[in-house]
Amino acid sequence: MDKDLDKFKLNKETHDIIYKMLENEIFSGKKKSNIPKAVVLGGQPGAGKSILIDIAKKEFLDNNVVIINGDELRRVHPDSKKILKEHEKEYAFYTDADVRVWTSDLFKKAIKDKYNIIFEGTMRTNAICNTLRELKDNGFFVEIKVLSVNGIDSIISTMERYENQKKFEGHGRVTPSESHKNAYYGMLDTLETIEKQKCFDTLEVLTRDCDIIYYNDLVNKKIYSKYNLGIRETIVKNREELKPSPEEIENRLNKISKSRVERGEHSLEIDDIIEKINCKYI
Repeated sequence: MDKDLDKFKLNKETHDIIYKMLENEIFSGKKKSNIPKAVVLGGQPGAGKSILIDIAKKEFLDNNVVIINGDELRRVHPDSKKILKEHEKEYAFYTDADVRVWTSDLFKKAIKDKYNIIFEGTMRTNAICNTLRELKDNGFFVEIKVLSVNGIDSIISTMERYENQKKFEGHGRVTPSESHKNAYYGMLDTLETIEKQKCFDTLEVLTRDCDIIYYNDLVNKKIYSKYNLGIRETIVKNREELKPSPEEIENRLNKISKSRVERGEHSLEIDDIIEKINCKYI
């Protein structure tokens, strides 16, 4: 039986009340900009995009920037805890009906009124290009920052995050393997499309250690890159170089397994997991 996307969809009155609360909270104390800047962040689940948010915030004086992150908006859904408790694996699915609209409306206001923006996503599809062109058409300086992180590393990171959430909050956000896979590979296609369509001003790829491994900028509609490898080849090569050692992988999985046992769940089949992630991401 298909899942009902509207099962937890809010009625219009409640939806609008919450949106207005979000709008007041997010735009409170922020000033419009004569030359607005949008920093668009990317990376697969578990890549550590919070690092990029911290880096991006430093570019704005007096913290004069609005941060729009759809995943964070899920927490304000009135049924958030109920959904997490009863449908933990479908949490994103059941909150999307409202969160997608809130995210879109906040973004539209930020563009219309010329606020500086930090926007976090996965870039799993090139649909983001429409947003980038809209920003450019409205006079924004568009800066793209993405993370290059090995797939095995980020998969394990999503598992570690889940365990921490279960330990401290009693519930956690599950990352479906298909969502991770789509973002991991889709980002490569998206970044190539972004460069081809020239819908950016600066584009940089960083590691988790904040080392810049690729930088490109657009001047007078021409792309200037000092690298021999293209963006796809650079990321693929770097991901392989950043692959965790077998010892690190086993150690991290053992800690996750121990945490699961402590909260009454069965231990991980570590050998099976290692075999699966090796087949999928190498």
